[in-house]
Amino acid sequence: MDAIKMNAQAANRIRGHHRAMAEDLTQRVDAYVLTLEQGEPMAAGRDSLVQHINQVILPHARGEEETIYARAAEPRFGVLALVQDMKKEHGQLEGLTGQLKAATSGVRAMRAAGAIEEVFRSHAGRENDLLLPVLEAAPEVNLTALLEEMHRTTEAPQPSPLSDADVTIDVRLIPHTMRHTTIFALVDRLAIGQALVIEVDHDPLPLRYQLDATHGDQMSWTYLQEGPDAWRVEIRRREAVGV
Repeated sequence: MDAIKMNAQAANRIRGHHRAMAEDLTQRVDAYVLTLEQGEPMAAGRDSLVQHINQVILPHARGEEETIYARAAEPRFGVLALVQDMKKEHGQLEGLTGQLKAATSGVRAMRAAGAIEEVFRSHAGRENDLLLPVLEAAPEVNLTALLEEMHRTTEAPQPSPLSDADVTIDVRLIPHTMRHTTIFALVDRLAIGQALVIEVDHDPLPLRYQLDATHGDQMSWTYLQEGPDAWRVEIRRREAVGV
């Protein structure tokens, strides 16, 4: 396979990854806005959203700058101004994330979250349509190698899993502003087949909506008790599908 075809394959992988990241971000933002609309405290889902941006989106941006953008900035390609502009957009994402974290009202939090989603989608589209074609068409560029280098740059150590036993927490004992953050931190550490059982004093539907948006089919949701004074829900990590 010649260099141009290999570059085209790598570019399509990058575009697909951008689409997946954008859809995931939209789901997370929508889930957070939903929690606000349903009266949840402003910080309930905000910390989880900020954590996702800081641990996934911004490291991805830095990895792009160190690899793909560094190559595209070479004078021969004539897109230095575009590269510099896209780096500024990375800075905008970081600044908006800071605004989201520091928001003092639900309205400001929603505005910051919406702006993050809008900037990221626009940014990814410009990279897909304007920047990648320049490198894709250059036979002296090995876009596959750049992509692999970017992945090595952005790889982060995963948190250690919990023990194999199921975990139960009484959410009523956790400060309200920390509940969703605590639950999602535990959910992300569940091993395949392991469950987190939460005990609360109300039907935690906003949590379910957010979990569905951020984890999709990875988790099952089972009511073990449904009121009137207490609810118990089992959140279990499903077996991998299609592996």
